Amino acid sequence: MGKAVAVILASSLAFSFSAYAADNTSEWVQLTGTKNNSATNLFLGKKGSFRHVKGQSSFLLQQIRTTIADERKEVRYYQVAMSDKACDNGYGKLYFNDVEGKPDFDADYIAKGESAGSAIGDALCAIRAMPDN
Repeated sequence: MGKAVAVILASSLAFSFSAYAADNTSEWVQLTGTKNNSATNLFLGKKGSFRHVKGQSSFLLQQIRTTIADERKEVRYYQVAMSDKACDNGYGKLYFNDVEGKPDFDADYIAKGESAGSAIGDALCAIRAMPDN
């Protein structure tokens, strides 16, 4: 993901609810998508959900998986988090938790990589780097 795109996505995710409630935009910003032989996946970040607490950044993530064969949709929600150290180093782990913060799984993060995890991590790091975060 290019730096300009990451900054635009980060700006969208960092807005508070009151800042965008007046317009008709979605509360979700598409971060990335994947496709294989069996399904497509869209990953969207929830506007206004970014948090930075005790050296860790997080936001709410929605995954929309659509199977190719029967176009069945499945929606999952996560709280995705990453340490400041991972952002600073340009590599580390992304932690996918349920919405109550209980661990579900983790994924590798490499800055500016080609994976969905890289795009999600790049968005987290870009938001953290913005003034007032």
